[in-house]
Amino acid sequence: MDNQKIPKVFISYSWDEKTTISDDVWELAEKFCNHGIKPILDQDHGGASPTPDGGWRKWMQDNIEIADYILIVCTEAYYNKISNNVEVCAGRGVKREWLLIDNQLYDGAKITNYIPIYYEKDNNKFIPTVIKNDCTSYIIDSDKSIIELINYLNGNNKKLPPVKNSHDKVLTIIQNKEEINIVDKYKNVEVENVFIKKDDISLGKITLKTVPIEVDGRTLNVSIYPVTFEQYDLFCEENEKFPKINSMYLNEERSEYPVINISWENAEEYCKWLSSKISKEVRLLYWSEWNLIVENSIPKNNFEKYITYSCTELQKNNRIEKDILGLSNIIGNIYEWCWDGNKDKKYIKGLTFSDKLEDIDKLLDYKKMIRKSTKNLQLGFRIVF
Repeated sequence: MDNQKIPKVFISYSWDEKTTISDDVWELAEKFCNHGIKPILDQDHGGASPTPDGGWRKWMQDNIEIADYILIVCTEAYYNKISNNVEVCAGRGVKREWLLIDNQLYDGAKITNYIPIYYEKDNNKFIPTVIKNDCTSYIIDSDKSIIELINYLNGNNKKLPPVKNSHDKVLTIIQNKEEINIVDKYKNVEVENVFIKKDDISLGKITLKTVPIEVDGRTLNVSIYPVTFEQYDLFCEENEKFPKINSMYLNEERSEYPVINISWENAEEYCKWLSSKISKEVRLLYWSEWNLIVENSIPKNNFEKYITYSCTELQKNNRIEKDILGLSNIIGNIYEWCWDGNKDKKYIKGLTFSDKLEDIDKLLDYKKMIRKSTKNLQLGFRIVF
């Protein structure tokens, strides 16, 4: 699989009130997120309107079709439902999922893209018969087995340690014809020197500038600044469902300010829109990526000049000096949405222009979860692809 592509993994499983399987699946999905894998599962839908647009049948079909891999969580409840060993009215969602999966297999889909997993040793007997002898299965009973599965999904065979925090990751700094050596400052981080052309995004007269950074062998083009009002306005002009954000309280022309009052759902839709514009998958940073970048971009004993904090009002994007990696205000000025979280809430990282900062380590340890529908005047986002 292309290392630049984020693999999408559809997780098919059965809810079971007698077990913790839904929590186990959610925990596995979060580990996928921390290793650059995009999980697709029903728990992403919740809150006041849990049913996805178009209904569950369409959601299943659309997401199974776009998935790079189908993960089948083999439990007794799942097996009984797809084998019609339960009442007719029970397990209809799982039956529909399995019918779509079975149809793909019948039509000649690549068998190695279907992966049975199970949490208890005896549960291998619940692997569906049609894939039991043809697919590699994984028992999820240790960090080692999870990493083996993650390596397979990421298309590599190298051994990686379980990610317990962002120190476990490997970071490579990439600049256009300019080498930045961080080994001396951060002894615990392994660095390779790689050169790559910067990949800015041109949207007519507006350019969204990025800096390429390599994390765990994947090149991430991270936007130098948070998305601005001007950049977000372009999205709104093409999507009537999303009105432009009111910025009446700003004293100056707003184009160079980070857009604020943005929900996670707004940010996600912007990423989808931008993805369609540049034919690349655009997303937000995972909180673990955010931590790793901050650890290696902001000197802990000289952070003041790189961060906007202890101010009375929001500042322009270009008012602060760029950090070691060439990013601006990765910590300060606004909170920034992160990609991961749970079905109702998502992480935010950083601090705002009005916050105080005395210890960066405490900031790295802190990750706040808020409802993904939340909007406020100190909350925005930056993108990565």
